[in-house]
Amino acid sequence: MFDSNENEKRKTPVIGRDLWRRENVVNSAIEAAVNKDLSQCPSYRDSILMIDDPKILGNELLVTSCIANSLNDTFKAEAPLPDIHIPLKSITLTNCQRTKSDFIEKQPFIEDAFKADSFYKTLENSSILKEKLMQLDIFSKIESTTIDYRGKPDEGFHVKYKVQEANRARGKGTLTISSNDNSIAPLASIQLPNIFGRGESASIEYARSSKASNSYSVRFQKPIGVRYQSMLNAGLFRSFQPNCYSSFNQLDHGAFAESTFETHLGVHSLRYDCVWREVKCPSIETPIEIRKQAGHSLKSAISHSLVHDTRDNPVLATHGSLIKFTQEIAGGHFGGDTHHLKGSLELKRNFSLPLDMVLELSTQLISIHALKNVVQITDALFLGGPMTVRGFDQNGIGPLKKEFALGATSSASSGVHVYSPLPFIRRIPGSFADLFRLHLFVNSGTLFDMPKNTEPKELLKVFWRETRASVGAGVLLTLGAVVRIEVNACWPLRKMDGDKFCDRFQYGVGLQFL
Repeated sequence: MFDSNENEKRKTPVIGRDLWRRENVVNSAIEAAVNKDLSQCPSYRDSILMIDDPKILGNELLVTSCIANSLNDTFKAEAPLPDIHIPLKSITLTNCQRTKSDFIEKQPFIEDAFKADSFYKTLENSSILKEKLMQLDIFSKIESTTIDYRGKPDEGFHVKYKVQEANRARGKGTLTISSNDNSIAPLASIQLPNIFGRGESASIEYARSSKASNSYSVRFQKPIGVRYQSMLNAGLFRSFQPNCYSSFNQLDHGAFAESTFETHLGVHSLRYDCVWREVKCPSIETPIEIRKQAGHSLKSAISHSLVHDTRDNPVLATHGSLIKFTQEIAGGHFGGDTHHLKGSLELKRNFSLPLDMVLELSTQLISIHALKNVVQITDALFLGGPMTVRGFDQNGIGPLKKEFALGATSSASSGVHVYSPLPFIRRIPGSFADLFRLHLFVNSGTLFDMPKNTEPKELLKVFWRETRASVGAGVLLTLGAVVRIEVNACWPLRKMDGDKFCDRFQYGVGLQFL
């Protein structure tokens, strides 16, 4: 609590009469400002004495401005504290060897930082600017931040960052698990950041699964325009995708070019893909409907996506919402022998509840329409599994033949989830126990072929007739914003003949869950 008699309680000399006391007030004010903890802030009387002291130094003047602004925002003082208007004059990055100055100067957050007109605003903006600089992914760390004031208000503030640029090459290794065939694939990658000094980067990834298949990709990325989230991506890739639930393997060789940019609606992505696909049927049990589509095909498609994401965590959010809208057109004037239109909509909303609980509502709608012939098995939609409609096997919902999924052209799924911390355990943010949550859910979903020239009423009847539902409870583990592991006990409430559902317990590992 703020106490104007703090000086008398401490029985310390007045600040203008004791240099040691003056330095203590300055240091504690800086610490309070940096930590945003006003309980450490010097008292109101100390602030007034610093202003009245004719021998104040430049740095004390800055701290007084910080104290004045902080106290005005938080407490009702007997009289308004003075506000010292001093502009920010310069921002300097030292220890830069590869980074070009024009790349930093054109960033929009640099212009925003120069709007500061007091020490408090300069301190706040310098902290924000530090985070923005690290988001450029060209610095490994910012070692120190210095705010310099030379005693004359006309000369303003001068902010200096001592930075350490990222290494010219960096590598990492991870382990991936495929949900299609449960294979384990070590993944090695090499990244070359800030190649030419303006945020360009290149990366090479290689993965070899436990079932002797390998995949690789080569990507080049360059910032474009004046927005640091506007990027141009291009690359080549080879990927092997086994689909044991439909008894076919897919081998892709392709190239892509993508541009991402930000507007007030969200982040847009405009992408072109050219993929040579080969489908092989490894078993004589493969249904004839799939076997007829074996062989080579060429997909040439352009797609657009819009993502508006206000969640605080993509893996397990406590608040915020996600809106993702995607459209794709393949074939036609773009070439290739794959012709279709595809659209999808994904919605999520998270609400914070008492006792640190979270309510999540989610839904996803996807539809694909063939422009010529039929939708190929490589583009068909599948549903079911621990990451979509829990309680059913992977791809266990929808048309089946010999227990193999044939896919469909339309799908809809939704979920209601409640997350809660572990009971009887004291929750400490950042602790190991804080990574776990109890999980209650209700899921529903449907997968069907969209009838042609169908009235809306008939479509709703088909939708309702084909809907499956399940409930369950379990435990999940989140590892940062990287991966989520779930172990659930599931009970299907509504299922159709031929559906494949799990035997009570089910686990899933991934990033995106329904």
